[in-house]
Amino acid sequence: MKTEDLIEEIERNRHLSEFESTPRTARDYCSAMPDKEMINRYIEYLINQSESKDLQIRSLEIKIDELTEKFGESSSKINELLEELKLLRKELSESQKESLSYRKKIAKLEEQLKAAKADKYGRRRSKSKDDSDDESNVDNDDRQAAEEDFDGSNPETSELISSDANESGNSSSTGQTFNTANRPESYRSMGVDGKKKIHKSDRSRLPAGSRIMESKTITVYSLETTLVAHEYELLHVVEPGKKPAWKYYPKDGHPQQVMRFDGTKATPEFMQALAYEVYMKNVTFGNLHQWVQDMGMTVSKNTLRNWLKKGKRHLDSLIPILKDAALEKDAIVNCDETWCKVRRFNKYTKKYMWVLVNKAQGIVIFFYDEGSRGRKVLTDFLGEADLKALMSDGYNAYTFLDGELEKTDHLICMAHAKVKFRRACEHGEDVVAKEFEDMISELYDLEEGYKLRGLSNQDITVERQGEYTESIVQRIRNRLDEELRKDNEFRSPYMMQALNYLNHFWDGLFLYRKDGSYPIDNNLAERSVRPFAANRKCSLHFGSDEGVEMSAVYHSIISTLKLCGKSVWNFFGEYFRCEVLGLDTYKEYLPALSR
Repeated sequence: MKTEDLIEEIERNRHLSEFESTPRTARDYCSAMPDKEMINRYIEYLINQSESKDLQIRSLEIKIDELTEKFGESSSKINELLEELKLLRKELSESQKESLSYRKKIAKLEEQLKAAKADKYGRRRSKSKDDSDDESNVDNDDRQAAEEDFDGSNPETSELISSDANESGNSSSTGQTFNTANRPESYRSMGVDGKKKIHKSDRSRLPAGSRIMESKTITVYSLETTLVAHEYELLHVVEPGKKPAWKYYPKDGHPQQVMRFDGTKATPEFMQALAYEVYMKNVTFGNLHQWVQDMGMTVSKNTLRNWLKKGKRHLDSLIPILKDAALEKDAIVNCDETWCKVRRFNKYTKKYMWVLVNKAQGIVIFFYDEGSRGRKVLTDFLGEADLKALMSDGYNAYTFLDGELEKTDHLICMAHAKVKFRRACEHGEDVVAKEFEDMISELYDLEEGYKLRGLSNQDITVERQGEYTESIVQRIRNRLDEELRKDNEFRSPYMMQALNYLNHFWDGLFLYRKDGSYPIDNNLAERSVRPFAANRKCSLHFGSDEGVEMSAVYHSIISTLKLCGKSVWNFFGEYFRCEVLGLDTYKEYLPALSR
């Protein structure tokens, strides 16, 4: 539009409503101009400004187009980078979780390594009490106190006993105290039950003119271990009306019959020595064979094994009698299992031996069922036995027994819980574990007090269900609930195991309070299984399942004799002699056999 046309348009629309909508300042400014020339110049100015704005806008649009073209590809790259950033953040989160898992595993392995070193190298004894300010001595005292706490002693009372013992002189140079209540009233002097050879002096050999002022007797001890070959002359005799037979007719002063264990060339005394060496003293067959050779006998190792198998077959008849007595009605038994290595088809496999203990009857029975650890082994052995209570640890096979032994109280070993907290305290360095251990030790202190006071089972039941015992149990429960509510991801694995064990088996752990005759822990079975474990460590493995079954029979007899306080050596000698002579005087060694 030309300038003249624009001026005419403005003049024509000066009073129209459209002009009313124009800015008030511009309208007022134009109306105030005196002539058209000024209006013309003003309009030119506005046109120049408008064109300048249009140019600026166009310039900006061009720049925007250039930038869009320039950064179009970059924006897609930015989106890709953002996606990669998300993936990296996810990987970082997973790496952090994995790092946390590794740190936990490292902490657990360090604790296990510390525990293994303590078991391998032992624990250092604490020094004198004058050095008690030293940090190392404090640690040693803690370890020693933890060991003493296992049998129920309270650390606080231990310090009092230790100080009293030092004043009364009842402590050793290492600082250990002794329980004078276990001291016997009298001590036996040295002696030998059995043979005694008296050697008198020949007074006729005194020098001439000598006289005897006084005499005395001295005693020395000798061990006569010799192998002697006995030859019996047999006569092939035909008696009137009988078939020919080989018979032995002894002379005066000689054995009245051939003393040979049936099926072997060994006397009962030789079988006694073999069984005692292998299963009581844990001598390996290699060392046994070497021992026999050193005494001048030529024999193979397999022959010695076969002789012990013969002895096992004679002992087999005693096991059913012991089993019937151990599983009598309303019996209270302890049960445990341990592993052994057995050779099968030129491979060594891990198998399990079971043990059942009846303390009231003084019977220990080992049993083995192809090395299985399943609960079927135990249920088959128990059969239809009507037991009052069964004590075990927290192994799975025992937990499934509750549905099959509905009338039987299933007790869980308290010592396992205590040991787990002690391990968490020593190797996991968890301070809270010490509190649990101390509270459980209080329960053991009460049990020790019942024994010292000579309480009956009825009185013990009353004490166990009393307010004081209940207060200790309630403190343990409250502390346990408090710890379980905490979410501590860096808690020691040992502590987690201890807390879970205590929580999961709570009812079984404290079921011993129901009856005064119930044991608080399974230490009886643990101690009974130690001879077999020691034999396993010495022999390293068994050559076959038959060898394990043979070991089970011998260890059943040995452990039963130990529990009854009888001599294993004398029993083997008497039993094998009675088997040869057809007597039964050996029954006096085991009360269950004389029923």
